[in-house]
Formats: sequence, C-alpha cells, structure tokens
Amino acid sequence: ARVRFLSSTLKKSKYYGKKTNASLQKRHDMVRAKIAAYLGGTRYAQSVLGSKKLSSEARLYGRAIVAHLYGSPKKALPLIQKASKRNPKNAYLHEMRGEILLRSGKGKKAAKAYAKAVKLDDYRSGFLRIELGHALLESGGKKNVKAAIKQLKKGLARDKTAIGGYQLLARAYGELNDVPNALLASAKYALRIGKRAQARDYAKRAQKDFKRGSPGWLQAQDVIQYKKK
Repeated sequence: ARVRFLSSTLKKSKYYGKKTNASLQKRHDMVRAKIAAYLGGTRYAQSVLGSKKLSSEARLYGRAIVAHLYGSPKKALPLIQKASKRNPKNAYLHEMRGEILLRSGKGKKAAKAYAKAVKLDDYRSGFLRIELGHALLESGGKKNVKAAIKQLKKGLARDKTAIGGYQLLARAYGELNDVPNALLASAKYALRIGKRAQARDYAKRAQKDFKRGSPGWLQAQDVIQYKKK
C-alpha cells in the first residue's frame, strides 16, 4: 500500500519523467554508495556498487569505504585518493581520506585532508571541523592541541549534537593542563548523555577556578541549574 501511494504521488509530480540534473544525480549516487557501504554489509554493498547505473566516482567512493570498514586502510587509501583526484573539489572525498588516515594512526596527514575538506565545504558543517580537531589532537604537540581546541569549539558552535566533540575538547584542555576548561567540557558532555549528577559535579569543580561572572563561570552555572524540560 505504501509503495502504491508513493508511486501514485510521484507520478503526479511535475518532475516525473524528466531527466535528473547531472550534478544532482552525482550527489545522489554518492549518497547511495555511502549508505550501501555503511549500512548494507559487504554483500549488499558490492551488489549496489557493481551497478553501472552509479557514476564511476561513486563506485570508487563506496569501494573505498567498504575496504576501510571491512578490509584494510592499505586497500582503501588508493581508492579514495583516485576518487579525490577525479573530483578534487568534493569536500567529502577529502573527509573520507582523512578518516582512513586518522584510523591508520597518521594524524598529521589526516589533519591536512580534513583541512582541505573544511575549506571546500560550502555548508560549513560542524562535524568536519570536529574531525579536523580530532586529527590535530592526534598529531601531537602544543601548537596542534591549541589549533584542535579552536576547531572543536567552532565545530560544536555549528553542531551541538556532535557530543563526541566535548570529549575531545576535554582531552585537549587536559593536555594543556587547563583543568577548569577540561572539567567544563566534561560537564557539557555528561549533561548531553543524560548523566546530570555527574555533569553538575564537574561544573561545580570547574566553577571554583573561574572568575565569578566570566563566560566559563556562567556556562558552568548553566549546567548546574539545568532542568530537563
């Protein structure tokens, strides 16, 4: 019944039977490839990615993700590099290259890939900056940690639902021995995963080292006074 309803609704559309815009079709192919690779398992993914209906770029992208998830980075990296060379302005090809490099323990190379993705991303996605922050953190060194904090804060400002960013932020502040800000980030993370008592504890500890009325103090106070709606 649902299929019949959708089919009849589709046929009423003024776009029914019209050729899809080539750019939009490419984007759709990339989404299909990513979903198939992440959610369908290897057999389903291979059946989708073997289809000639998908663009060659989308097939490469999907094969790289499958290799990354179920095989090895050594097999995945050449595939995603080939795809990104074909379309060097696609932010999400560079993002996937960054993810593969990061999981391979190559933080500095991953950071470069993510930085390129952030630069090319027209939508200013928060999660890309958070991933860049993660890669910078894994790169080591005080300079990279400070840069990581900057990117993580920007990413979380854009996307507060990316709660893993708060964990990374707490770790980054911890590496700089900035205890109050590390506690504040931990409080925000705990609050967002439903551990309100733990969040209040972290916030109270953080507040002791912030000047009363300062931004950090006020943010800690917000956590302490938070009431679920």
